Amino acid sequence: GGCVYDPAIWGRRMAGGQPEKLADVFTEIISAANGKGDLSCLSPELLRRLAQVCDLQRISLFQVHEAPGMGISSTCRVDWTVPGLPSMVRGTHPPLTVAGGDEVLQDWAGRRRRGEIVLGLTRDLNGYVRAFFEHHGIVNFLTVPVMVHGRWWGHFWVDAADADRVWTPAEQMTFHSIAEVVAGTVSRSDAERTVSEASRQVMLDTAIDAVVIADEAGAIIEF
Repeated sequence: GGCVYDPAIWGRRMAGGQPEKLADVFTEIISAANGKGDLSCLSPELLRRLAQVCDLQRISLFQVHEAPGMGISSTCRVDWTVPGLPSMVRGTHPPLTVAGGDEVLQDWAGRRRRGEIVLGLTRDLNGYVRAFFEHHGIVNFLTVPVMVHGRWWGHFWVDAADADRVWTPAEQMTFHSIAEVVAGTVSRSDAERTVSEASRQVMLDTAIDAVVIADEAGAIIEF
């Protein structure tokens, strides 16, 4: 379904000291999600404004997937950072669950499956995970699971440069709301693809003559 949004109510719950500016950004994210219908709604400009209002140095979105023989792995689909930080889109990410794998990542995966927020400081981590986070300049992170039809699809990630920052309940609600918008967008996009594929299959199954499918440039992609 669509997003129900009352700026007056939501604005009073906003994180930080700029509720009106944050409410404006959130409204635009919803509008973009409804208009674009895919993850391009998280445009670099909107994420830059969100980071500015919330004092963030990184905003990312990860999608999880099964990796043969590796358990659950993740792919960074969206990654906005302040200048100078390495992108996680091009990086190789450690498997989140694998026999004998990192216990911290396995714990986080279990908590995210249950819909729980995971937060922490890189300085409190050890081993490979700490080295990975330090390489990408991650300091004080908070992640919210994106739940699609009750299942863990991925997680929305924010990071602050201030290790002493404490994420308030209002801030956590802010990012949880954005994760819900992402979940709704993914759900609608998946449903549209399913309907489109079903319609295509019905057309092929019931066609008397051959059906030729071409792309926008006129090239035949299916015959």
